[in-house]
Amino acid sequence: MKKLLSLAYTICLTTGIWCQTALVPNTIHFDVGKWLPHHEWTISTIDGPSLGVRSSWMKAYDDGWGAAHGGVQHGLELGYWWTGSTEHKGQGLIAWNLRTGLHNRLHWEFRIGLAYSPASYDPGQPLELRALGSRLNGLLEVGTSINIAPNLYLRACIQHTSNGAVKRPNPGINSFHTGISWQGEIGADKRNHISPSPQISSLQLGLLQGARDAGSFGGTIYGVTELHLQYNHPLGPRFALIGNSALLHHGALRSEGGEGEPVPGQAEKLHERLQAAVAFGGAAQWGSVNLDMMAGYVYLRPTPGFYRTHLRTQLNIRISSQLKILILMRSTRFRADFT
Repeated sequence: MKKLLSLAYTICLTTGIWCQTALVPNTIHFDVGKWLPHHEWTISTIDGPSLGVRSSWMKAYDDGWGAAHGGVQHGLELGYWWTGSTEHKGQGLIAWNLRTGLHNRLHWEFRIGLAYSPASYDPGQPLELRALGSRLNGLLEVGTSINIAPNLYLRACIQHTSNGAVKRPNPGINSFHTGISWQGEIGADKRNHISPSPQISSLQLGLLQGARDAGSFGGTIYGVTELHLQYNHPLGPRFALIGNSALLHHGALRSEGGEGEPVPGQAEKLHERLQAAVAFGGAAQWGSVNLDMMAGYVYLRPTPGFYRTHLRTQLNIRISSQLKILILMRSTRFRADFT
């Protein structure tokens, strides 16, 4: 216990110095919710509600792209989330928290970060514990909040935790939760001016390298390389329409019938592992960061064991006027084809 307390204090101290803020957070969140399983083997392990507490070090940003979104707050967040399952126990959370539309009573909230889950999958554990394939997982959350008093907010959010199919099994943990937030005095973010998202149409040429393992419970790691051309048409400072055409070298085409492992003689030549797809959808824009959500279709050599239709989720981070960092996940019905 003393070691845990010492570690927690060290993390808080380091976080406070790094953020150049007081050690005491200016926002506290209390949540209660429910794990929404989509696999039968996890349903029997859920024995109660989900509970969570989080602390945030928030700053306000009303200039540049912040003004286009009606005023924003953002900052580092630390917390703990009890999954509602005695077998799966809880998760430690670290995330970047973004709140937009603060000039209105109703706000949007977004979180992206990491979740540490001690009770993760182990081959020696029973099947019921196979909701996560690794102890360290990604965290995504979207929700809304409403101001009910000068310092109080009611919140409702949907949270997803998984490792993006880097290691199987990877059903993930999806939960809906609601709660209340208390917020103290929020200081201004004095960073340099960040311009709103571009207001002219543009073409984007992207090169990505990804991977996934074979089958539902691990196996051969397949490499995936993608070259794409994407058209972005802004609808204003906050949203855009997008279309994407991609050519991929997909290593999983060496497998057959969704079995996962490579089949001798299957797609041994380079051109036999080429895959082509198109996708269309929209993007939410936050200055230097875009979140693209597209529905797609593989019209040349679909991945064995997957549908031709898929969901393409893509995060774009602009680091210069002509260069972006991209993070992509393509999935079919909650199952990741590659990340």
